[in-house]
Amino acid sequence: MDKLLNQLKQHFSEKRLLSYEKIAQHKNLNITEAVNLYKLNILLCEELYAFISCIEICLRNNIHKKMTVVFGKTNWYLDVDWGDKHKKQLEDAIKKVKKLTHKDNIDPDTLISSISFGFWGHIFDGFYESTLWVKGLNKIFPYYQGSPNRKHIAAAFNTLLKVRNKIAHFESIIKNEKQLLRTYNQMAEVINWISPEIYLWFKSFNNFDSLYKQLTA
Repeated sequence: MDKLLNQLKQHFSEKRLLSYEKIAQHKNLNITEAVNLYKLNILLCEELYAFISCIEICLRNNIHKKMTVVFGKTNWYLDVDWGDKHKKQLEDAIKKVKKLTHKDNIDPDTLISSISFGFWGHIFDGFYESTLWVKGLNKIFPYYQGSPNRKHIAAAFNTLLKVRNKIAHFESIIKNEKQLLRTYNQMAEVINWISPEIYLWFKSFNNFDSLYKQLTA
């Protein structure tokens, strides 16, 4: 185990492994347990990333379907007065799809699936309250308890975006066990706003619970 820990320090950096050594010390574990803690962190990141990916797919598809009805066209995104950041992201996505397909006429479904989660996560910002939210975005969460609160929803997705960036690089998420559990529960809350059935399906094969028990044992 000592040899493996040294290899990880050499190839993944001492700074990265130091955080897991500190966690091991905090848990009164042998310093070499940092290797297992790092492995556990990676596995938990994988589970959360899969969960966020599930949320992302459901979110963008529901937005696309609702806005298609609202605007009466599948390329509804062309009629939206986007903020500068969204406009740039959309333009980049259009260029990317055209380059990949070698076509000027873009299939809206293909474009929607190629736009980043950051784009969709920030579509609930106050900038779009009158142009998108009240026109239909407030209807894409049928299982939200009570009247959908845009600010609450925007804050939830802002948190998920930060978590997504962190786990995408396998950064440490196990240091604060309570925060990790809150993060998972917030993901569960968000997907339940869209479809409780999808949540139950995902939970049936997601391993977060068993991995979290290992962390807190």
